Amino acid sequence: MGDGTPPDLSQMSPRERFDRLFNRIMQASEAGDSATVRQFTPMATAAYGMLDQVDDDARYHAAMIRLTGGDAAGAAALADTILIGNPQHLLGLVLQAAVARSANDATRLATARRNFLAAVDRERATGRQEYQDHQVILDRFRDEAQTASGGNPR
Repeated sequence: MGDGTPPDLSQMSPRERFDRLFNRIMQASEAGDSATVRQFTPMATAAYGMLDQVDDDARYHAAMIRLTGGDAAGAAALADTILIGNPQHLLGLVLQAAVARSANDATRLATARRNFLAAVDRERATGRQEYQDHQVILDRFRDEAQTASGGNPR
């Protein structure tokens, strides 16, 4: 769709719509485009509610949308949901850190970093698809956590 025509969301599966909206919001956030974030967050939240199946990757996306939209409590709840299923799930730990960072809670941020470093090698060895899909985020957070702990990033 290089002609500027927006994609026809009605022809996509619920998960494709949700993922498209997630990507749009994250790109807008990185570009500092708060108007686009505000515009698409309600649509993404509604799309999440329409998913027929919710996995940890979808929960991670929904949490990041909530956090980007200013709902740290909603993001924290989704992180907790991920971590109830697997207390060492890397995306859940990254979310805990992001929520702690948004609240300026250095103690919780340090705990999330420590927990991440303790789990990262074992969890990555599981080969979870969401770890492959978010490899850049996981690598970036690992480097940050190692630097913060006084170690050298990879």
